[in-house]
Amino acid sequence: MIRRPPRSTLFPYTTLFRSLGTIYTFGNMSIYLASYLRSNGNAVTTADITWVYAAMLACQGLLMSVGGLLEQRFGPRFTAMLGSAFMSGGVTLTYFSIKKSFLLVVLTYGVMYGIGISFAYISLISAGMKWFPHNRGVVNGVIVGGFGLGAFIFNQVQTAFLNPENYLPDKSGWVCKMFLKM
Repeated sequence: MIRRPPRSTLFPYTTLFRSLGTIYTFGNMSIYLASYLRSNGNAVTTADITWVYAAMLACQGLLMSVGGLLEQRFGPRFTAMLGSAFMSGGVTLTYFSIKKSFLLVVLTYGVMYGIGISFAYISLISAGMKWFPHNRGVVNGVIVGGFGLGAFIFNQVQTAFLNPENYLPDKSGWVCKMFLKM
């Protein structure tokens, strides 16, 4: 018998899922990512940036079963923490890799972030279904609702942080004025 936690445990789950939902803000960030890489001497286009997102989604989909196996073996807490460490590590390493090369950005932000989402996502969904077996649909709806809410919230935060003056990109996709101020 699995010990059933109180319903209040859903709030931390939706909080973690809000951070997982930042995967859907990549389209908002991609133009700034391309401009920044170009300003550092990398010859990338906005079309090239889609490889980062493709790596994210590929790792998320392909490694979700590995996350499920980890969750069965080590439990949801460990697997969610491992996923969070991969996500946070990917974002942190991207701070350094973006100054070096586009391929490193694909590895740090694309691959590591995707691995983190796959591990954290499946562990939280699985735990929610185990802890509330008679309300699986409602519980998963609440948890995954945090995923979508994260995209809504962090899209605004990201825009305010990356482009506070609301500069528009020129025809070639450069957000030049913004990087001249940095």
